[in-house]
Formats: sequence, structure tokens, C-alpha cells
Amino acid sequence: MLHAIHQKKTKYFQRYLGKRDGQEVRVQEEDEITSTFLGPMEFLDHAANYEFWCVLLSSVGRGAFLLKDTPSIFTLKLWDRRAVSETGRFIEPDAVVRMQWSTGEARILLIEFKWRAALSGQDQLQSQWSQYLDDTERANALHIFIAPETSTVASTIQSVNKWEGRLMFLPWLSIRSVLSKLLNLSTPLGRWAKLADSFLESVGIRTFSGFKELPAAPTVPLNLPITLFWNQTTFWSRIGKCPGQRFSNVEHIFFKSSQG
Repeated sequence: MLHAIHQKKTKYFQRYLGKRDGQEVRVQEEDEITSTFLGPMEFLDHAANYEFWCVLLSSVGRGAFLLKDTPSIFTLKLWDRRAVSETGRFIEPDAVVRMQWSTGEARILLIEFKWRAALSGQDQLQSQWSQYLDDTERANALHIFIAPETSTVASTIQSVNKWEGRLMFLPWLSIRSVLSKLLNLSTPLGRWAKLADSFLESVGIRTFSGFKELPAAPTVPLNLPITLFWNQTTFWSRIGKCPGQRFSNVEHIFFKSSQG
């Protein structure tokens, strides 16, 4: 699917922009985006996977969380479920990345994606952190929340101190920034990054690429009188045409040069 979207061979991605064909009762946008974006990484080797997460964490000042060497064991699981013994319900984060080194050290990235949807209850992230992970795992884990916009969720749970500074909020635009650092690599990771970046562009995660058109500034004479009087007809007649704007509510304003 990433190839088809990149080559503009499909409009299937428009379902993630809210378009519907009227036949599907429910579109699992969030799960499909998680699978489309992150799923292919399961087929990359340990070094490529580790490089992506190193670049991502370094971009937000968390590079020191990971070790310098590539882990000997690296796993990525989507929608891994664990039962909560007290309640009998299941906790299912969108993705869990586990890394382990030959020294015995381990790291975990607990990841939750959101797309055009709110959290499943105010305690969704809290439950993942405190009930999906055990005490040993939490000591070596980061919790990452990724959504188009994260400030609302961040302000909602700002007063919750369960994470001790290990909950990160990343907008999808930040993910594109990370991909931009990798997509020119002539490696499997670089090729995936290029397709993943194209996918995010197609579903509306767009970077700022400048203004298409800016009006030319009016030419100001080099020598102006010390005092300039402005009204809606005479001021711009002194220095050139007003660039397409009327000042109908302004009668007279004057400016004085610092030399006056």
C-alpha cells in the first residue's frame, strides 16, 4: 500500500481524511494507519529498526535513553494484549518495542497512536503504563503518544505524575521531521522512510513549504519628509500604491522621523 500511495496508484488513503463510500459501517482508521506506517518495520533488521528509534529519540532530547550499540534482541509487536488480573479486562497498546543487549540491559518503548479520535477514556494512557507494564519493565521504559495534535491530551493529564517524566507527546509532524533525516539513505530503512513520509503527506500531515505568492512591497522613496500625514487617500499616493488594502476606518495618523 505504501508503494501504491507513493506512486499515486490508489485513493484508498482518502478514507483517513474522512471520506466514506457508504458501505463500510466502521472504518478502523487508527489501526490501519498504525499497520501501514509501522508494520513494514517488522521486516527490517535490528540495526535499521534501532537507527530509526535512535534518531527519533535524539530529535526530542531523549537519545541518552538508548545504548550506543545495536541490541542483540529487537522485537516490535502491534496490539499486544495483556490481561489485568484484578478486573479481567485487557490492556492493548498500539505498539510495543522491546530491546535487549548481551549485557542484560533492556529498554521498552510503549507506543499509542491516535488519529481523529479521542483517548478511550481518560485513564487509557495511565492504564497502559501502570497495568500493562510491570515494575521492572517500567524502570526501563518510555511511553510515547503520537497524534496529529497532542496539546489537548498533554494538558488533560499534565497533573498526573505516574510517568516521572517518561511520557512523551509527539505530533505526527515531528515523525515526518525524523523521516526527513532518513529518506535519502540508500538502505532499506531509507526506502521505507521515503514511502512512509509520502504516506503521511497524503493523509494530511504536511510540512511548511513556504508561501506560494507574496505581494511585492511598495517602493519607499529614499528621502521622506520628517513628518508624514496619513489618510486613506494621500499617504499611499506619496510612496506608491497601497497593496490591495483599504483603510476605511482610519482618517488621519501622523508619523514623525526620529530626526524631528
